[in-house]
Amino acid sequence: KITPGPIDVHPTESAIVVTYYVQHVFISDDGIPTLGDKRPMQKIIRVKSLGPASNLVALASEIIDRCKLIPPSKARDVEQTLYYLQQRQKNEGAVWNKKPLEDLRQIDDTDGADEISSMDLIETYVEGLYEELPEKIASTKKILRLARTPDNMELLISNEALISALTRVLREENKKSMELVTNIMYIFFCFSNFSRYHQFITSNKVGDMCLRITDQELNRFNIWSQDIAKLEAK
Repeated sequence: KITPGPIDVHPTESAIVVTYYVQHVFISDDGIPTLGDKRPMQKIIRVKSLGPASNLVALASEIIDRCKLIPPSKARDVEQTLYYLQQRQKNEGAVWNKKPLEDLRQIDDTDGADEISSMDLIETYVEGLYEELPEKIASTKKILRLARTPDNMELLISNEALISALTRVLREENKKSMELVTNIMYIFFCFSNFSRYHQFITSNKVGDMCLRITDQELNRFNIWSQDIAKLEAK
């Protein structure tokens, strides 16, 4: 029997330390299980890819997907530990104080810091994807906040109405708003951090749509640059 324990920063390396407890179960001749002593164990996960600009939410999702000793419910703890490591890297050689992750999240989410997303309102968000452009953008923002929490992944990805609406909007309305497109692509990016959802991403042709949209925006930028150059030449 394995029980998850605390997650902490490695004292010297760019790594996190996962503590877990192993407890043997002995079955007597009568078939009655008896628990043995609980022994603490540790696993060190080195995070070589961590840098000043790393996406901590995505990196935490990747670590949880790789390490079965960390349940999805501890995603917040992993993010916090990665943030500590990131701050230690930035302040190497100086006095380092552990800052709470909330500071970072307030910076990342200033455009909607006071808004709350709830899985209980997911059907309302889906309905918003069939409304006008402002409602679509607002709905995708709220869905994105939910998608950034690993515990919500299974419920989101199993909601056929939601996935159908997101793929339809991305396919048919990608020229109307860059903010709308970015929100939806980021939602699918959150899914892609888990290998078990890769087949879902492929079957819905999300990668192909993203490549087409990227190519479309590059062409648009080139045309815009040429127009600017012509105006400056006059």
